[in-house]
Amino acid sequence: MAEEAPEPPIPLGLRLGVALFSLALTLGVAEGLIRWADGGALPHLRLFTQVDGAITLEADAAATLRRADGGTFTVATDAQGLRVGAGPPLGPGAPLVVGDSQVLGMGVSAEEAFPARLGAHNAGVPGHGLTDALALAQALLASLQPRALVVVVNQANDWEDGTTPLTDRMAVRGGWLIDRQRAEGPMGRLFWGSPLSRSHLLYLTSLLLRGPAPASGPPAWMADPAGQQAQSASLAAAIREFAAAHPALPLTVAFLPVDVAAQAARAETSPFGTAAQAASPPPWADRQLHDQLAAALGSALPLVDLTPALRADPALFLEADYHLSAAGHAAVAEALAAPLGGP
Repeated sequence: MAEEAPEPPIPLGLRLGVALFSLALTLGVAEGLIRWADGGALPHLRLFTQVDGAITLEADAAATLRRADGGTFTVATDAQGLRVGAGPPLGPGAPLVVGDSQVLGMGVSAEEAFPARLGAHNAGVPGHGLTDALALAQALLASLQPRALVVVVNQANDWEDGTTPLTDRMAVRGGWLIDRQRAEGPMGRLFWGSPLSRSHLLYLTSLLLRGPAPASGPPAWMADPAGQQAQSASLAAAIREFAAAHPALPLTVAFLPVDVAAQAARAETSPFGTAAQAASPPPWADRQLHDQLAAALGSALPLVDLTPALRADPALFLEADYHLSAAGHAAVAEALAAPLGGP
């Protein structure tokens, strides 16, 4: 009986091709399933750009984000990188509000954020400190010609960031805003700065590999509020300098308290809760930062304290997040309407 001829070996190139095709198909299916499961939303914003030494939001762009409670919201920008909603564009003369993610309205729709409720341009940029906010206001004055400016000083961030520009603290890679140390490392250049970081599968995998943030104690402004006199004076000086350069522009300064400074009940649900419970005095019983800033600003620039407007209900802030809820934005808008002269 004749022996059967052995089957010809499968060419190596074909085997590699089949393996790569299978891998690509598997990853593609996994990517599609994850995007379907998360509704196309990610937990962080990828709309940042760095131009002429300033970090702002990309123009004419949009991104869908997921809140800690599982809900989603969209951030869309206009030709100047300002957050906009579905309503008609604002014309010249509308007020301008500058600040960080609280002004932008992280967690709520553009229409729910307090700048829109005031009929104002929303120039909030996550990560912005006071210096960045004032620089953006300066850049927008000629084109927007606002009749008034609102500068929001956020207790949660501005005493920590001080007057250090965002570009000294963070960098943009692939539209993401990441700390400078990570941005300058291999992952910052090879992953975050590449189209691969747009993959929901790879992005979420990177978060899992990174693990939870290391535990830390209360921030300095919470642990030692009495020691923040110099920082408060620095913040006030930057605002006074801007106001002096634009004497014809009405300027409102608003103090936005962190959630645990507005109400003790937030210590149960706030990301700042553990630190707040360890702090002495506890932030809900302490007014030193507000009082320092008010004294440093002087009577020529009165400070609108938003704390009373945010004391009533824990639901004025998002669950497991210190950002304002839609109800919180409504309360802030009501508190600012009179100083701003109404929408």
